[in-house]
Amino acid sequence: MIDTTYERRAYKRINKGFSAILQPEQLGGFQDMITLRDLSCGGASFFSSSKLAQGAIANMKITLIPNKPSVECRARVLRSGVERSRELFPTAVQFIDIDAAQKSRIEDLIESLS
Repeated sequence: MIDTTYERRAYKRINKGFSAILQPEQLGGFQDMITLRDLSCGGASFFSSSKLAQGAIANMKITLIPNKPSVECRARVLRSGVERSRELFPTAVQFIDIDAAQKSRIEDLIESLS
């Protein structure tokens, strides 16, 4: 029997494709249009067109609802791998600079879609 009393994730996560813009700080203005694979109040995962260094900081603009203001935050890269068949890099980030109102918008949306 598997013990499920310990959950690694601190936040509820939703697997839905939200559009976002990723702008790594160290790449001098480079912007990557991405689709999130999943999203939580604490972070997200997606495929990026470039490999990002672990620990790199990026600015993100996430479109939760079309034609509504984006959620804007900074994120730290937790991991960025290689998927050669698609020439994309599976990437996971943790939000490090997100205000309470932005976090609440994500949380409310996740609750409404769960």
